[in-house]
Order: sequence, then C-alpha cells, then structure tokens
Amino acid sequence: MNAGGSFCNWMRSRPMSSQADTVPGSRLSVLLGVDERGTALLRALFVQSTGTLGIDGATLFDRLEVTGSFKEALGVSDNALEVLYARAFQLIQTGHSSRAEDIFRALCALDGEQVDFWLGYGICLRAREDNGQAMLAFDVAVKLAPDAPAPHLHRLELFIRTGRWEEAAEALALFDERADNAKDASFPEAAAPFRKALEMRET
Repeated sequence: MNAGGSFCNWMRSRPMSSQADTVPGSRLSVLLGVDERGTALLRALFVQSTGTLGIDGATLFDRLEVTGSFKEALGVSDNALEVLYARAFQLIQTGHSSRAEDIFRALCALDGEQVDFWLGYGICLRAREDNGQAMLAFDVAVKLAPDAPAPHLHRLELFIRTGRWEEAAEALALFDERADNAKDASFPEAAAPFRKALEMRET
C-alpha cells in the first residue's frame, strides 16, 4: 500500500525510452487517472523494465490496457487465487501473518474487488502495527461491501486499539446494524470485547 510514492520515485529515476508507443485504448488511463501521454510514458518504462527480465512487457501492458485487470492480463485463474487465499489464511491462523502479508498484497493487486483479500491484508498490517495502512485496507473493504459486518468489525477493533473512541462508537453502530441483518450469531460474540471496552470508557 505504500508502493505509490516509491513507484513515482522509481518512474522519475528511470531514463526515458525512445519507444513510447501509442496505447490501444484509454481504460488504463482512466484507472490511473493520467492522460494518454502519461500512459504512453508508463508503457515505455514498463516495457524497458520488464525487458531486462526477459518478459514481453509490451504484450502484457497492452493486455492490461484492454482488460484493466492484472488478473486478466496475466491470465490468472480464479482457482489459482482461491489456492493463494487459502494458503494466506492458513498462515494467519498459524501466526505467520508476516508471510501472509506478501500473498494478500499480491491478491489485492491481482483482484482488487475481493473484500476478503483486503480484510486479510489489513489484518496482516495491523499485526505488525502499521495501523494507518491497515485502516486504509479496511476502508477499501467497506467501500466494496458497505453492508457487510466484517469490515466494520475490523475498523472497530483498530479504532479501539488506537484510542479513537468516538470513531469506535460510530463503527460499532454501523457494525450492529449490519450484524443484525446478517443474522450470524458469531458476529455479536466477536464484537463483545470491543463493546465492553466502549462501555467501560463511558462509565
């Protein structure tokens, strides 16, 4: 999640390639929030960088431009993502969140529309106390599934951990509304310690 600034610095430090081919379409331009000239520059840099690794960067970038998805551009199957997710989840369950973080980061890059990928990534970031980035991951999960209780539960926990009590109370209210609709008995139980912490804070 910190890659944005590093990537911009990397782009500035790379020499401009003379092969700034035109991009077949504008989907990637829209996704990145840049004009076609900026996309052409990015393509040239991408082709130059991947070429040193023996990768056909031009074809890969063009597929990314057309599909707007790393998953589709790389031809990664849903089954492959499920296997990666299962492995990352197992690593979290066995206390190896630092190893799971790399997998969840890759999963989020490959398919950024999956709520569980962002929740897993946020949990890993929270485990190493990168609270700001963890909250960003949970915020993405909320945007993807605003009516799901799990993202609000994770935000609630993080707010309490960081002493943001008013925001924690708001997150609990949002969670309660969605947990009631979900009719899953495990959700109230999971929120119980956070609810108690807020009650103790108020007394």
